[in-house]
Order: sequence, then structure tokens, then C-alpha cells
Amino acid sequence: MIRVERRDEVSIITVDRPERKGALNRALRLEMGELVEREALDPEVGGIVIAGTEGNFCAGGDVTEMGTGAHTLSSARALVQRSSQRIVRALYKADKPVVAAVDGAAAGFGWSIALSADHLVASPRARFSIAFSRIGLIPDGAAIFLLRERIGPHATMQLVSRATSLTLEDARSMGLVDEVHDGPDIVSHAVSVVRSFNAPSALAFSITKQLVRLSTSTLEDFLYAELLSVPQGMVSEEHKTAANALRARLGKGLA
Repeated sequence: MIRVERRDEVSIITVDRPERKGALNRALRLEMGELVEREALDPEVGGIVIAGTEGNFCAGGDVTEMGTGAHTLSSARALVQRSSQRIVRALYKADKPVVAAVDGAAAGFGWSIALSADHLVASPRARFSIAFSRIGLIPDGAAIFLLRERIGPHATMQLVSRATSLTLEDARSMGLVDEVHDGPDIVSHAVSVVRSFNAPSALAFSITKQLVRLSTSTLEDFLYAELLSVPQGMVSEEHKTAANALRARLGKGLA
């Protein structure tokens, strides 16, 4: 489930699905898209924290659904627009601070969610991976765009094409983690980070953030290009075959 709670002016959106390591099925991605957009647009919300539970952040898509839907190219595109793109767009373009509190694995689309935040704080047990190509998929949730913003096109190509997994130390050294929090309550720390962004002037932060985002002026073009490519992987036989093989290896634990 996706939980939303308020600590005064800060909205905490939590992926509470530890039995699946925070993996998001289709229904949860659609629900999260609605909730994130609502909180991002709410004038009573001064900032957002994205978190997981029980040592999990978000393991990306739920493998139990991968390759099983009767998608057409058109329906796959519609799903991408209404779920992963809606979530990332709302977080990335929010006119308020967004902080990701990564405790555990941020994988696939889960890493996109974390990278769409203004500040990524990680616990010592955080780890990161972008392994779409292993199951015949193209990264969604603007993963390529968000990685390129932080580390440039060549390093992004290396990570994505090789389906790379990173330790916390590797991710931090590359500039993919902004801060490590070695404390008992990473969410409370993330709330304090949100407030620190707003402390000098919430309005100044909002305007500055939008100007920084507009300095590239390519998100919408990128999302459109992603929309032309991601669904092709979703409906491909290569993806279905690879997803079935992965489920077989994982066994009954995911049933």
C-alpha cells in the first residue's frame, strides 16, 4: 500500500510493501501517481518526503506481473503515462522541496523515484541498481534523463547498458547520493532536510527550483521519446520470456 501522513507542513509518502521489498504493481503505480500529484499540488504542503519501510525503499516493478499483461503498444503507452511518468513528473516539477529517504534497495523505477527528488539521503544499507535490460525492458520513469542530469551521458550509458548495480559508496562517489544518514530514523531526518530547504524562503526555493529545471528545457521532449520506446519493451516477447525465466528462478516465494 501507499501511505500518506503529514508532519505539520511536510507530506510523507511511504511505499509500505515490505513483503515485496517495496515493489510496485500496476495498481500501486496508478495509486501513487494520484497521491503524489495531489500532494505536490496541495498549497498546504510545504515539502514531500518519499520513503519505504522495514529496510526497503522500492524494488521497482513487481516481477509477478511482468510480461503477463495483454498489452498492446497503445495500452502500454497509456499505462506508462498514467503511472511512472505521472509520478516522476509530479515529483520533479513540484514547486516545493522533495527528499528521498532511501533505506535499502532502490532498483529500477524505484531508483527513478529517488533521483526525481531534490535531495537523496541514504542509509548505510542503501544500494542501487538499474537492470531493465536484463529482462528486455527500456528504463522508464525518466531514469536516463535523471541519471544524465547528475552524471552526464557517457556514465549514464555505461550504467544503463550494463544493467549496473552500485554500492552506497559507489553511488555517493558518482554524485548519485547527496547525503548518508547513519541514524535510527531516516524519515525524520528527511523531514528536517525539507524544512532546511524552506527555512530561508519557501518562495525563493520554489522559483529557484523551477529555473534550474527550465535550464534544460527537455523533460517533456524526453518523456515523449521515452513513451515511444518503453512500451515496445513492455509488449516484446523478449521481455515476456525473460520475466517468466526470472519468476521460475525466484520460485514460489513470489506466488
